[in-house]
Amino acid sequence: MLKKYVRENLWFLLPWLLFVITCSYFCITYNKVDLHLMSNQFVGGWSDTLFLILTSTGDGLIIIIAILILLFFNTRMAIQLSIIFVISSIIAHIFKDIIMVNAYRPYYVFEHLHIKLKVISGMYMNTVSSFPSGHSMTAFSLFAFFAFYIRQNYIKFIFCITAIMIAYSRVYLSQHFLIDILAGSLIGVLTVLLVMAYTNISTKYNMPLRTYLRLKKEAKLQKV
Repeated sequence: MLKKYVRENLWFLLPWLLFVITCSYFCITYNKVDLHLMSNQFVGGWSDTLFLILTSTGDGLIIIIAILILLFFNTRMAIQLSIIFVISSIIAHIFKDIIMVNAYRPYYVFEHLHIKLKVISGMYMNTVSSFPSGHSMTAFSLFAFFAFYIRQNYIKFIFCITAIMIAYSRVYLSQHFLIDILAGSLIGVLTVLLVMAYTNISTKYNMPLRTYLRLKKEAKLQKV
C-alpha cells in the first residue's frame, strides 16, 4: 500500500525530495548561523507581505478548521487528517519540549551574538522551541494529505511548492533556522504517508458526519 501511495503521488513527493536534499546539503555545508545570515539579506520589500501571508497559513489552527469542514463532506477524510494532526503534533512536541528544549530561534541566537537581523517591524519574534518548525510540519501535512486525494498531477506539484514556500517563510521571517523547517517537512510528509498507507478506516465513513449519524439512527430504529 505504501508503494502505491508513493507511485501515485510522485508529482508531490519528488519536488519535496529535492527540497529535502537541497536543505540537507546546505545544512551540512554551512553552520546554521552563516546559513541564516545568507537568507536574511533578502528580507525587505514586497516579499515581506508575501511571506507574512504565507506563514499565517501554516498555523495549526488551519488543520483544525480543515478537519471541521471535512466533517460536513467526508467523515473518513476528517478522521484521517485528525490522526495525522495528532501524531505529527505529538512528535513535534516531544522534540520541542523534551529532546530539543534548548534549541533557540534565530532572533535569540543573533541577539546574543550581537548581530542585528533584518526583521519586519512590529512582528513578534519567538525565541525558544525552534526545532522542529510547527508551521512547516502543518503546511506539509495539510498539502500532502490533500495532494494524495487529488488526481491532477499539476495540482499535486502546486501543493508541494506552496508547502515549501510556507516552510521557507519561517526562515525568511527569522522564526526558524533552515534545519527546523527541514525537520518539520519530514515529520509532516512521512506521517501522512504512513497514516494513509496503514490506517484502515472503513469506506462507510465516505459521507458527511450528519448523514452517517442519520443512517445509524435509522438502522437502530429498524432493529427495535
